[in-house]
Order: sequence, then C-alpha cells, then structure tokens
Amino acid sequence: MPNSSRSSVKSPPCRCDWKPAALIAAALLAGTLLAMLSLLLSDLPPAWRLPACTGVAAWGIWRTRTWLAQPPRSLRFDRAQAALWVDGVAVQAPRLHWRTNLLVVRWGPPGARQACALLPMQLSPQVLRELRQWPRTPGDSPGRATVAP
Repeated sequence: MPNSSRSSVKSPPCRCDWKPAALIAAALLAGTLLAMLSLLLSDLPPAWRLPACTGVAAWGIWRTRTWLAQPPRSLRFDRAQAALWVDGVAVQAPRLHWRTNLLVVRWGPPGARQACALLPMQLSPQVLRELRQWPRTPGDSPGRATVAP
C-alpha cells in the first residue's frame, strides 16, 4: 500500500537500573562446587586433588566476590541510534548478546571492555521488548554457527 506507514514506531530511550544478580552469583558458586566434585571423583593422582580443589575454590570465590562487588549502574538504551549510556555517560561500541536466558551488555574498546549480565526477570516487559529489537551487529548473526559442528 502506498500510504501505509512503517510498522516500527520511533520509541523513546528505555532505562533500567542494574545491580549484580544474586542468582548469577549462586550459579557461579554452584559451578565451583561441581568443578571441585569432578576433580575429587576424577582419576587425578591423590596428591594433586587437594591443591587442584583449593585452586578451583579460590578462583570460584574470587570470581563470585568480584561479581557481587560491581557497583549498581543505570543503563539507558536508545534503539533508534544504537546508543547506550551507562550512569549518564555515552559509551563506545555497545553490543547486546542474548545467551539463552541471559542478556549480556558489553561496551568499550577492545582491551578495556566492560559488561553487565541481565536476567529477563530483572527487566520490565517494555524494556525487554525494546532490547529484543536492538540492531544486530555483523558478529551477532544468529544464522551461522561460530563453532564447529
């Protein structure tokens, strides 16, 4: 139809407040415990089991503590401009990656990249709808697998 308008309406930027999710921290600790259990049940020589488990436990606890120590952030997304503001400051190269039920927001130049992981249950339906329509970058193509079959 010649007089029909586009289906996408220009929407205002959406905003969400982010803080480290305790559920993700619990998943990190559960992964640490499973890794320790797999080491204990493996064919690793007995003299190496305790040091390996200690190393895995230290890394898992350190990773969980650094996750929980991240400061809360205010994120503002503008889908029309593919722009992201973190705590009121425009950031370079914003990218959104959906990983199963986890949304990972990354920004910054290579070598200084930062990220936030968002659970869909943390977001309102309006924010989720906006983020699902975020423009894809060439590396985000869902059509081609990036690993060998």
